[in-house]
Amino acid sequence: MNQQKTKTSKFNVKAGETPGPGKTAVFNTLTRGLVILDSEVLKCLENGRDSGLNPAELKSLHDLGVLVPEGMDEDLFFDVYYNQVRFDNSALKITLLPTLNCNFACPYCYEGELTYGKKQMSLETAEHVISWIKARAIESRVSRIRIEYLGGEPLLNIPVIERIGAELSDFCGKNRMKFISVIVSNGYLLSRKNAERIAAAGVSLVRVTIDGPEEVHDLSRFLRGGGRTYSDIIKNLQECKGILDISLSGNFTKETVDSLPRLLDDLTEAGLGPDTIYRTQFNAVLPTEARGKGAAFDKRCIPADNQHEIIIRANEELVKRGFGIYAEPELNTCPAVCSADFTVNYDGALYKCPALIDHPGYEVGNVRETPLYNAEMVRCLGYNTFENKTCRDCSLLPLCAGGCRYMALVYKGRFHEIDCQREGLLSTTLDTVRRMARGLLCQ
Repeated sequence: MNQQKTKTSKFNVKAGETPGPGKTAVFNTLTRGLVILDSEVLKCLENGRDSGLNPAELKSLHDLGVLVPEGMDEDLFFDVYYNQVRFDNSALKITLLPTLNCNFACPYCYEGELTYGKKQMSLETAEHVISWIKARAIESRVSRIRIEYLGGEPLLNIPVIERIGAELSDFCGKNRMKFISVIVSNGYLLSRKNAERIAAAGVSLVRVTIDGPEEVHDLSRFLRGGGRTYSDIIKNLQECKGILDISLSGNFTKETVDSLPRLLDDLTEAGLGPDTIYRTQFNAVLPTEARGKGAAFDKRCIPADNQHEIIIRANEELVKRGFGIYAEPELNTCPAVCSADFTVNYDGALYKCPALIDHPGYEVGNVRETPLYNAEMVRCLGYNTFENKTCRDCSLLPLCAGGCRYMALVYKGRFHEIDCQREGLLSTTLDTVRRMARGLLCQ
């Protein structure tokens, strides 16, 4: 390697005294490269002085992205990389709502009053959905189609799941495409029989929400007409664990997060421990709009500044007990600005984010129409937060890309705005970097 001048990357974040005194774990948020350096060596690198590292060690830091050539325009490098991800059409990713109806009445539900009334996808609409997905897949020459069934409670409309799953499984098989199908459910209707039905329709994984041990969960996740749900959900998970992969999520407040260890112990005792549960992700209860809608609970969303302590506490307990977590910091590929991500509502309306369901003016089309670039679609795909100097100068830009668009709508009243949650994101990122650094030493 030529001994060209180098600099440390603007996208490095540092966890000092990790994994011990005199050491610093350095994580590059763009490349996701991680290295543990002597703190004095890192200081030399940052100041452009001789670090004493040999050429092989310097090359390794280049490969990880921790060091970059002095002439590298990292802003431009990020733009190129980010747009490659945003406009990658190799996979068509669809969030599909078979129904907005729900049998639960969770007080923090981001869909609120939208779950009332008869809001079920008809089989006739399902046929239009199938045709639209096929046309899009052929047009973009995708290699895989991923469907995530969301609600409401999607198990209230299994016939639509069966119809769409069967047709797309056959379509993908004939066109050498991979078909991936998952479902997000409250778990109350996840009987063995229903698990077998959706598995036959191509669903391979179910993500079920549990908000704590029985007495905590039943206070926030109860039936619409009143009634406990925890024991039924646990029984259903026990019956379907050999049929579907199981992932868990949950929503906690500062008052309930300390109950998480008891939940994890109860799950393990019930035969739903780390060897059974694929991954877990417990989050903080998020704010909602006046209309009763809040942000979608998804691993791609950004933690709020005042909620990160709950996430860190939850992850500590999960790791301590051996549960797998969605924790490694990764590029925020917000579906709202990605060309191959769509949300299909029960009525066939298309959106770019599930939290925008029923927001007037945010539709980007309908499965009954020929695809067109309306004003909202153009705003989404042409969106660029990075003219903002605060974003440009932030080492966390690759992890947030301007923050959650929907939370900007909640907080600022504008969807195409910047929602900066740097404090919370930095705290959770550093917590994860420290954990990753400990794991690196154990390899």
